[in-house]
Amino acid sequence: MTDHFLRIVGMPGSPYSRKMRAVLRYRRVPHVWVHQGCPEARGLPQPRVALLPQLILHGPDGAPEAVPFLIANAEALQRGAARVECTVDGRRWVQQPFPYQGKCLRWLREGYAALAPDDRRAVDALLHGTGCERLFGGTVP
Repeated sequence: MTDHFLRIVGMPGSPYSRKMRAVLRYRRVPHVWVHQGCPEARGLPQPRVALLPQLILHGPDGAPEAVPFLIANAEALQRGAARVECTVDGRRWVQQPFPYQGKCLRWLREGYAALAPDDRRAVDALLHGTGCERLFGGTVP
């Protein structure tokens, strides 16, 4: 479809989708806008609420390319670094640290840590081999 790893899937008239696109354009983050229901959206996860946009971060092989960025972003926030640098989809990615994404990763890790042992094993089984299991190691400020 494209060489951009970040896709926004949303409804054209949704104020939430427009705001998300505006933020990404303002920050000059390369992305592709995909309308819900169009052929390019087939096979992508569907939102629970149609008005809410989704950020889809996948490389060309379907791997979740957000993982290296989320981890690098969290490490940059911990160090107080001015830039996040990592490799995404085989290319160097550099941007300012994004505190909200650091919070999101922290919330994911807190939710994971709060799971009962049986539930954690079920989540581990679902994540096994996806690359997402790397999200649940380390700490986030």
